[in-house]
Amino acid sequence: VTYLDPVKQPTVQLTSTGPTSLGNTSVVVTTHQSPGGGAVTCGTSTLGGTPVLRHFNITPQNTSGVAVTVRLYFDPSEMNGNSLDDLGIYHCNGTAWTWWSTGRTTGTDPTSGYDYIEIPNLTEFSPFAIGADYHAASTVTLNSSLNPSTYGQAATYTAMVTGGSGTPTGTVTFYDNGTLLT
Repeated sequence: VTYLDPVKQPTVQLTSTGPTSLGNTSVVVTTHQSPGGGAVTCGTSTLGGTPVLRHFNITPQNTSGVAVTVRLYFDPSEMNGNSLDDLGIYHCNGTAWTWWSTGRTTGTDPTSGYDYIEIPNLTEFSPFAIGADYHAASTVTLNSSLNPSTYGQAATYTAMVTGGSGTPTGTVTFYDNGTLLT
C-alpha cells in the first residue's frame, strides 16, 4: 500500500512480508522540518532540528505477527546538505530514539523523483523520523597536564570526545605500549 501526500506524491509505502495483514492502518506525516526547524521529541530523547527531514506516525490495526517493509519518501530538496548515504530512520521506542540501519536501503523513485529510505521486515511501529546519522565518527582530543614532561614525572591525561549529536557516551581507555593505564 502506498500513501500519498496532498499533491499525490508518495509519503509511505508498506509492503507485507509476513502472513498477517496490518488491517486498517493510519499514516500521518506529523512534522516536515525545514532547515533550522525545531526538534522532535521521543520520551526524554530529542532529535535536533536541521537533520530531521520528516516525522511519521504509522498505526496499524494489527501489530501481532506482522512484518512489513517500510519505505519512507521525501522530496530531494529536503536533504539539508546531506547525502542519501548519511540519512537513516530513527524509531521512537517509547522512551528514546533508536537508529535503525540494518538492511537499510536508499534510492530515488523513478516516477515521482522523490528519494526514499527503506527498512525491511519491520515488526515495530510508530513514530519514525528520517534524519542524518548522529552516529557519525567521533573525534578524541588528548591533553597532558605536563607538556613537555620528563621521564618519571607524573602526568594527568584528559580526553575530550566530540561528534554526533548530544553528549557522547562510552569509555576512553588509555594504554602505554600495550599496557592498560589505570
